[in-house]
Amino acid sequence: MGLASDLGAWDFHVQLVGLIAGREGGEVGLALLTALYSLLKGRSVLPALVVVGQMAIQGYVVPLTSLAEILQLAIGNGARLVLIPVENKRHFLEVPAIKALGIN
Repeated sequence: MGLASDLGAWDFHVQLVGLIAGREGGEVGLALLTALYSLLKGRSVLPALVVVGQMAIQGYVVPLTSLAEILQLAIGNGARLVLIPVENKRHFLEVPAIKALGIN
């Protein structure tokens, strides 16, 4: 990703707490990676972008447990673009809000 030289100049400490679920973590690993990459490269992410998903230690993307809930929450709060793991593509059309909006 072209960050090896940039990482040496930074110290990171991140703690993510799900305020609704009351637990640490959540399915925001890829969003954190996107935010850090954006910071280090000095490039902004798109407005109203939502990135969901968790990356395993081995580097693969873990599918979401509840795509419908996450998409409904994101769309309800103004998301215009949502990036989801490829493994969740088959669940995409099962989301009631997506059917109602006619999103493909």
